[in-house]
Amino acid sequence: MANELTIENQVEEKILECLCEADKVFKPHIFPIIPIHFNLTGRVAGQHCRRGNSHFFRINRVLLIENEKDYIEQTIPHEVAHYVTSVIYPFSKPHGREWKTVMERVFSRPSNRCHKYDVSRTRRRKHVHIWNCGCMDHKISTIRHNRIRMRMGFTDFPTNRQIELPMICTVCKSITWQYKGLRLV
Repeated sequence: MANELTIENQVEEKILECLCEADKVFKPHIFPIIPIHFNLTGRVAGQHCRRGNSHFFRINRVLLIENEKDYIEQTIPHEVAHYVTSVIYPFSKPHGREWKTVMERVFSRPSNRCHKYDVSRTRRRKHVHIWNCGCMDHKISTIRHNRIRMRMGFTDFPTNRQIELPMICTVCKSITWQYKGLRLV
């Protein structure tokens, strides 16, 4: 039917509705519409992201489609409340008192921190970084890999560069490591 809104349009409409409610309550503040990306994967239903002065929403399309009504009525106001709270109270905790107040008094929704959606069909690909010490390849998580890079002071480095790292191989006791690349598991 031509009158039916697509699921993305329903999300946009709900966000706009929530922002209008927030505009009424927090009169001097204006909450402009921010970009919406439908690229979130894994078990997280939605995110409000802030990078410097720019804001955007990330939506998990799989969970949105599978839980359409509840997602639009509960998860969207949840994320908009994060946006509103970050503008009004920039130093508040993510699910703190201010956020709860926005959820309950402005959007008239329960201030639930987590969703209860079935996440068995959502997929999250795991990245593994391969480092070689001389005796074998070591699979290192992205978090550990990034910590190594921060300790070394590198922002990026090419494959096959020999680096002395502040870690010792438990097998060969080497401190010279070679980055072999990234694999998806």
